[in-house]
Amino acid sequence: MGMSPLLIDTVEYRNEFAQSLGFTAASPNMMANHAGSFAAVIDAAGDSDSFNLCTQLCGKSGTVAIIGIP
Repeated sequence: MGMSPLLIDTVEYRNEFAQSLGFTAASPNMMANHAGSFAAVIDAAGDSDSFNLCTQLCGKSGTVAIIGIP
């Protein structure tokens, strides 16, 4: 058990790099059917679109962490 990290990025080469390191990677539009599927979501992009996606993906009583916003 435990958590499996998933990287979501709009830039394809970053997704490919993450996959080369062993992460699962996806683009935001691939996540449309996964609303409420995650217990914890971390936003490191810091814009409103990424924050909205995080809150959609996080399940009830889940945790959304926002990193890097001044």
